[in-house]
Amino acid sequence: MKVLFAVGSDQISKNIADRYYEKYGEVLEYKTVFYFKNLVDAVREDKTYDIIVINEENMEQYKAKDIDQIDSEIFHYVDTVTDEVQDSEIIFIGAERRTRGDKFILRLYHIGIYNILLG
Repeated sequence: MKVLFAVGSDQISKNIADRYYEKYGEVLEYKTVFYFKNLVDAVREDKTYDIIVINEENMEQYKAKDIDQIDSEIFHYVDTVTDEVQDSEIIFIGAERRTRGDKFILRLYHIGIYNILLG
């Protein structure tokens, strides 16, 4: 299985890959990116990822304080990823402030992201 981790930490990716190997006996082929722009670049370079894991809290921090502006920028990157890859499963790990009724989460659902972890 080939996974793209947009989680902001090599150690997180390594821990998941090690745990996957322990549990299933299969080596996880993976790449880790640290910025949303790198996420988009990675899927443009290689559209063969089985799973893409995006953790919004562990990616780069934005200078803007306006939550709507930050959400708009994150959504733009995630939407671009969904446009680039058709067959990859995307798992989105939301920030602690996210709730089920959050309009950002609803927008993700409407573009086909159904695996969303909140808080």
